[in-house]
Formats: sequence, structure tokens, C-alpha cells
Amino acid sequence: MSKIQQYGRPFVTFDASNSEHRKLFHEIVKYNNFGRSPIRFWLENEHNNLMNQISKDLTDYYLTKEFGSMKRREDEILTVGEVRVRPAPKPKKTKKSNV
Repeated sequence: MSKIQQYGRPFVTFDASNSEHRKLFHEIVKYNNFGRSPIRFWLENEHNNLMNQISKDLTDYYLTKEFGSMKRREDEILTVGEVRVRPAPKPKKTKKSNV
């Protein structure tokens, strides 16, 4: 184990329901610096940026808190590779010319 891992700040997964994590994120945004935070947040696989990950988690948390569960209807759920087909448009009626 390296000394940085041994003596560094611990890694934690961001939890939007944890008020301490929200407070730390507020300070990170306020000072535009991670240096004041006593912990470090993990970057999860599906995200490419820690700030985007935390912003998405906070958005989901507050929307769920205000509007309840965000379940989709059965017909809205698509699996990978599945394409929703639109009905073909009806042909436009054209005026016949009297030539």
C-alpha cells in the first residue's frame, strides 16, 4: 500500500440522501476546489466526470423527493437495440390539374 493511500483522505461513493455529502458538494462548488473536502468521492463506471455524476445524483434525489417515484409506463421501456416504430405517414392528397 502506498503512503498516499495510507495517509490520504478516504474514498466514498457519493450518496445524495446523505446530508453530509450534499454539504461537502456545496463547499466543492462554492470554492471550486476539492482540496477542502475531508473525503474523496469515487467516480462510478457509467459517468465520465465526477461533477456530472454528482449533479445527476442530486437531480434524481430532489425530483424523486418532490414528485415521488419516477417509474415509466410499461410501453415506454425499450431494451438495447429495440426501435420504436412510427406509423407511416398518410400520403398527401394532390389536386388534379385539368390540362
